[in-house]
Amino acid sequence: MGGAKYAKAKYDRLCMHKSKEEVLERQANGESYIIRMKIPDSGYTEFKDIVHGKVKFEHKVIDDQVILKNDGFPTYHFANVVDDYLMGITHVIRGEEWLPSTPKHLLLYKMLGIDPPQFAHLPLILNSKGQKLSKRFGDVAVKSYKDKGFMPAAMLNGIALMGWNPPHREDASLIFNESTGVFLKQEVLTMDDMINQFNIDKISRVGLSSIWLSLSTSTPSISPTALAMSPMKRNVLR
Repeated sequence: MGGAKYAKAKYDRLCMHKSKEEVLERQANGESYIIRMKIPDSGYTEFKDIVHGKVKFEHKVIDDQVILKNDGFPTYHFANVVDDYLMGITHVIRGEEWLPSTPKHLLLYKMLGIDPPQFAHLPLILNSKGQKLSKRFGDVAVKSYKDKGFMPAAMLNGIALMGWNPPHREDASLIFNESTGVFLKQEVLTMDDMINQFNIDKISRVGLSSIWLSLSTSTPSISPTALAMSPMKRNVLR
C-alpha cells in the first residue's frame, strides 16, 4: 500500500546526521527538539489483519514518525504501543482509518523488543455522501436518537447489524411479515443473541452506510412498535 506521492511528503532527515557534539551543544543552548522513530530505508512491513487479511506496507512510503514532542510528552503512536503492552492487550480492534498507522506501531513493537497484539480494523460508518460519520455532519450522539423516540433495542440491533450478519434461516428474504408483525429471530437480536452469535470473522470490509439512522417513527407504512424493533427495514426510510 502507499505510493510515490506519500514518499514526497516524508521528513527529509535534515537533522539525522548531526554529530553528537553538535546535538548536545544545541540542547545546552536551550534549543527545543523532538524524537522520531527511524523507519527502515527499504523493505516492507506485512501483517495479517483479522478483518482485511494480509496487509503490506512499503517502508519507503512511511514517514519517520515523531514519538516524543518538544514539550517532552509522547505522541499517540508511542503512548499507544507502550500503554497496550503494559496493560497486556492481546487484540486491538479499531476503525480502519488507523490501518496506515499499524506498520508504524508494529515497527515500534519490534524496536522495543516486545510482541505485538493482533489487529482488527473495522469498516467506518459513513454518511449519505459516503464520508466518515462525524459530529460536524448530522447526528452521532445516542441521546439525539433517544430524543427522537428510538428504543434501545432498535439502536442496538441497527448498529450490531451494520457490517455484520448473524446466521440466517433457510429463507433469509422473510425478514418481516407485515400482516402478522413478526420478524425472523435472527433479525431482532437480544443482547444475549448478539454475544452468542457474534463472530469477528463475519465482519464486512466495506464502509457502512448510516442511512438507517434517518428512520422516522412517524412513518405510516409500519407500526411504531415494529419500527422500533426494525432499524434496518428499508421501506420505512425517509
